[in-house]
Parts: sequence; structure tokens; C-alpha cells
Amino acid sequence: MRTHLLRRVALGALALLTTLAVVAPVEARSPVRKIEPRRVVPYRVGRAFTPNTNVLSASGYAAWMIDEVLGRTTPLPSLGAAFLRAEREQGINARYFVAHAMLESGWGTSPIARYKRNLFGYNACDRDPWRYATRFPSHAKGVAAVAEILRESYLTSDGRWWYRFTTPRAINRYYASDPRWADKVAHLANVLDKLVVTLRERWVRFRRPALVDRPIVGAPAVLEIPWRAKPGAQLPPALRFAVRWTPVAVIEASAEVPAAAPDAPWRFAPRTDKPGDAVRLELAAPALPGLWRLDVEARDSDGRPLPETDRPPIPSLEVRVLAPGEIGVALSVGDDGDLAATVTIAGLGPDGDGADDANPADPADDADAKVTPDAAAATQSVGTGATLEVWTLPLDPAQSSYRQALVPLPDALGPGATWTVPVGAPAVPAVVVARIAGGLDASTRAVPTVALAGRDADGRLTLTPLTVASPRDDLLLGREPAADRIALAPVEAPGSVRIAVTEGTPAPEIGADLAAVEEPPGRPSLLVRSLAVEAAREATPLSSVLQFPEAWPGAARVVVPGLPAGVRLVVAGIVPPDGGPVDPATLSLAWIEVTTISETGTVPC
Repeated sequence: MRTHLLRRVALGALALLTTLAVVAPVEARSPVRKIEPRRVVPYRVGRAFTPNTNVLSASGYAAWMIDEVLGRTTPLPSLGAAFLRAEREQGINARYFVAHAMLESGWGTSPIARYKRNLFGYNACDRDPWRYATRFPSHAKGVAAVAEILRESYLTSDGRWWYRFTTPRAINRYYASDPRWADKVAHLANVLDKLVVTLRERWVRFRRPALVDRPIVGAPAVLEIPWRAKPGAQLPPALRFAVRWTPVAVIEASAEVPAAAPDAPWRFAPRTDKPGDAVRLELAAPALPGLWRLDVEARDSDGRPLPETDRPPIPSLEVRVLAPGEIGVALSVGDDGDLAATVTIAGLGPDGDGADDANPADPADDADAKVTPDAAAATQSVGTGATLEVWTLPLDPAQSSYRQALVPLPDALGPGATWTVPVGAPAVPAVVVARIAGGLDASTRAVPTVALAGRDADGRLTLTPLTVASPRDDLLLGREPAADRIALAPVEAPGSVRIAVTEGTPAPEIGADLAAVEEPPGRPSLLVRSLAVEAAREATPLSSVLQFPEAWPGAARVVVPGLPAGVRLVVAGIVPPDGGPVDPATLSLAWIEVTTISETGTVPC
């Protein structure tokens, strides 16, 4: 109620001021002298505007804000973009410029404003305003033209009508005959600020977006962005949303290596408002499978970024984009509290996260695994001869790597099928890898899934998905390799690990660098475990524990020679001097395709 009352009072004051400005004769015969400009007051977003405020400043307004006010109070079309363009190109504060226009045009109702599209009374001489007022092709072109004239003639030191300062008071000297013109403009600028309701004032907050389905290469996707605001506040319908896909790891899921990094331009997505305070965006998925980061920005009605002071952030997502027909595995915690794996076929059936489908039966008993009803009616079988393998790589050097589960896929697994099977409780902490091996034709991809398994304070199993990029991704995405190796993870914080492929005898070798800690209690060791991830190859886990040399502390280096050829997942982490499991914070992971090492240290793709 208070806000509504304030707006009514503000509009009343506006009507009075604009009537005086348009109807009352304010010529040179007025006994009031114009006040001399003597200072410049810096502009502050949301603060009071004065006749001495610097008009060469950024208003903090968006085009949609101006359009909302003009739409409620004037017969004018949407001109927010025109006023903001004048601010960007000429530097003239949009809050001031809108107030200037409303004063001179009687809030958009004067005949000169309506029929000559001249909102500023430009050239409207007092002796015959209608005759001399400039006619513009459109209101927007009038805004642009007068902004350029003001900047060049009134707000530049060598301009014809320059009067020492960049303020309304200085402009008043030659622009208007009314000695109180600058005061009226400042008053209207303050009234305008009360009529504008920003996103911040509406308490608009965006929550984490979610894709309705897993995106598939080349297929449309739908993204939903929940939002909240104070009671009664609405998300402005004029807001637009821009999205950008940035590649993180595109090699691991792709049979073909692109010649250059995929483009990551911002694109605008069609918007619909979903009941329940959510925005739904229609997207196009990237052209390559793999791991991508999806960024979303709320934009102004003209597509420009929102003002820094009124730009609520939207969390980014890491999204796995699947190839058509790709077999995916999702790891989750089942209803029994142990590990469950869900197998889906991208583009051929529904997707699932496995948490609600977990079946507590014996993981080795294929008959007890769950298959959706549509699978039984499938006319084409994909699962024949294929096997789900789940491997556990414990972070405790005293424990050996082992196969957690080996379960044949059901023959009925075909188009439209989702299959979930429990795979037991792994030793923790551990890196868990799930993959599909055997029985797949050349057109079917199966990308391994990697997660970190642990337990919370109550002893419940927890899973954290892990992002693992290929060194080829590093090269593709523009990260410069060192002269003699490929760094797969940077050494930054003390205690962090960097894995690298280097030349050696026999080649290749895998090495690791360790950043020094300030006061090491002793010499730590390095646990390195690797696992083949190609579906056509035996996994053959390998493990090594190496102690750092006596030169520790300081940058140290150990080497694990004789790594088998093929695409492998390499896991490395620091073992404390007193033994025990690796601290997960020191983990470093990478996909490595081992063939030969070139002279520059890069791995040929």
C-alpha cells in the first residue's frame, strides 16, 4: 500500500510539473534569474539526483525498467533501448535523459511529442514552438539525434553551447528559457527512480537450473530455471536469457577428434514462463558429445547485459551431452544404502538417475535386475553379449584394486529401456569406475562413469561425480603444453599432484609432481592406480606406491614406467607419511591415450 501511495503522489507531482513546463510561459520575461552552475556532483545509482549531478555517467538502469515506466504512464512506445543506446554511445545518463524528455513532452502527451516525435522540444522556439520544433522520423531516432547534439554542443568543452560543467544546471544556461528547468529535470529524475522497481528491489533470485532430459547431440533440449522473489513481485516478461555451451572434455566421448575447439558463443533461447515460478528455455544441444559447461545469463530486453548493480547470477551446470545411441551408466546410492548402477541408451529411451529404480537383489543375479516394461517389447536388442563392469580403486594403498561387479546386460535391453542393478558396497574411500564392455557394435559408444565413494558422518554411502578430461582436450581447448610433457592437472596449492606423460626408457612413462607443503611431518608417498577404459580391452588395473626422494620438501618427482598402451584412467594421490588412505583433496585424475611420445611432449591423437 505504501509503495502504491508513493507512486500516486509521484505521478501527481509529475503531472503538475509537466503542465507548468508545457503550458506556462517561461520566457525571458520571468523575473527569476538562472542559477550559475558552480560544481559537479558525482552520480550514485539509487541516490538523489540534483541539478548539479554529472549527466555523463552510467544510470544503472536497464531498457526493460524504462519501458515498464513508460508503458504505465505515457502513450509512448518502448524506448528503453534507445535511451540506453544513447547512454552507451554518447555517455548521457539515461535516468537524466528520460526525465529531460518527460519534462519537455508533458510525459509524452504534447502535440510536438505525438506528431513530430520530438520528446525534447528541440528547436521549439518560444515565439512559435510548433512551427520551429524539429520533426523526427521516429521517437527513437529523435532520442539518438538529440543525445548527439547535447554531447557535442552542450557537454563538450569546445561545443557551441558549453557552459563549464556537465550538469543540468549548465545545460539550462542555453537549452531552456525557464530558469527552473534544471530543478524540474532533477525532480523528475528522482520521481522516475521511485517508479522504477529493479530486480534487486523485487528480491529476485535464480536457483540452480535443471535440464528436463539429458541432452543428445543435435537434439533440442529444455532447461528450467527456478526463481523466487518477494511476495507479489513478478519476473519482468521483457527479460531475455542467453545461453552458452563451453567444452570441458569432448574427446573422451567422441570417436572423432575435432580440428579446432568448438565455438562457445552466447545465443538467446526462447522463453516461456512455467507455473510455479520457473522459466523454461528451449536450447539446442552442442554438436559434439562429451562434458560441457552450460552458462545462462539474464539479459536486458535489447539483449545487452543487465547493469552490474542489478544482475542476479544464475549457477552454471556441467552437462554430459550424449551421442545418439550411446550407452550410459549412472552410479547412485540405492534404496538399500549400497551402490547401484543404471544403464540407459541415449536417444532411444527414457533417462533415469537410478536412485528410485535400485533393486536390492543379488548383483550377480541377472534375473533380479530391473528392466522397464517397454524393454520386453523391444524389437531390437542392444544388450546382447554386453557386460556391466564396476571397478573399485581404493585410496588406501593396503587395499588392492578389484572388480566390484560383473553383470551381463539383459538381452531385452533395447530401445526405450532403462536397467538398474545393485552392485554392492565398495570399500571407501575409493574411486569407482563403471563401464560397458563387449557385445557392442562399432556404431555404439559406451563412456565410462567415474565417481568418488565415501561415507558421511552417519556412515552412509556418498557419491561425488568426478570430472576427468583427456590431455587431448587440454590441447584442443588451447592450453599450452610444456616442452617435455603434458600436464593434466596444475600444481597450485601445497600438497596438490600433477600427473604427466613423459619420454622415458622404455617409453612411455607416467610421472607425478608434488607441490611442497610448508611444514611436512615426513616424507609422503604417491599412490598411482590406472585402469583401461576401452570397452574392447581388459581393464587390467595397475597400482604403484612410490616414496618421494630425500630432497623432499620441495618440488619432487617420481616416475611409474611401463604403462600399457591404450586409453586408461590414471588416478594419483598423496599417501600421508604415517600411512592410511589418500586424502581425496589431493586426487588428480586424467584419461591418457598411451601410444608414443612426440618430441614436443604431446600425445598423438
